[in-house]
Amino acid sequence: MSQESSEINRNSIVCDSSSLISLAESCQLDALSFLKQHMFGDFIYPRTVRIESMERPMNMREHSLRAFRLMDYEKSGTIKFVEYDVTQKMNELMNTANNIFSVYGKPIQLMDPGEAAQVALAMEFGINCILIDERTTRTLIEAPFRHKEHLEREFRKTVNTNDRLLERFNDLTRDLKIIRSSEIILLSYKYGYFDHYGENKEKALEGALYGVKLCGCSISFEEIDEIMRELHAKQLF
Repeated sequence: MSQESSEINRNSIVCDSSSLISLAESCQLDALSFLKQHMFGDFIYPRTVRIESMERPMNMREHSLRAFRLMDYEKSGTIKFVEYDVTQKMNELMNTANNIFSVYGKPIQLMDPGEAAQVALAMEFGINCILIDERTTRTLIEAPFRHKEHLEREFRKTVNTNDRLLERFNDLTRDLKIIRSSEIILLSYKYGYFDHYGENKEKALEGALYGVKLCGCSISFEEIDEIMRELHAKQLF
């Protein structure tokens, strides 16, 4: 089940629970199997992500089927669990991220152990690409002040920023590129995953994007509509 750290390829993609859950619940895990044929690395994840996406939900009736699906893909080697201790980096990330913003002196928790472990694993092995569907951590990495504005709308209060911790968090995550399960679907489309649907492959793509959206991927309906419009326009010329 585990993979020796020496075998980890820097071209791998580190997965978070949210993305694995979106793909499993929308029955799109085959897209990962398909994409592995076109990449040099693997889809990997740390212990904390495995606990969140498989070990814990396998004992919950409403989530057990999804957990068993993921375990099947783990057994086949499509996705790979990496047994490596990232506790120190994980705690540093959580302590930093969860103290950046505060309301009335009370810190706002933004990053959970699964996401922190995912980022820590990427940092440990110099991997630049992480797969994450959850909106909060992605926005915190890509556009922290936009997330601050969102928090202020949510709390209807002024949110204070610890500039020193924000700068530290930016330094820790600077080299990361974030993709979502929707980008996995689009990449698989590019390489021919939907070609067997023939003239209906665009509709199949749209259905897959709606599927991951409804299963937790932070892609908007407007974004899906724009993707489909651009795709249709390219085919007209």
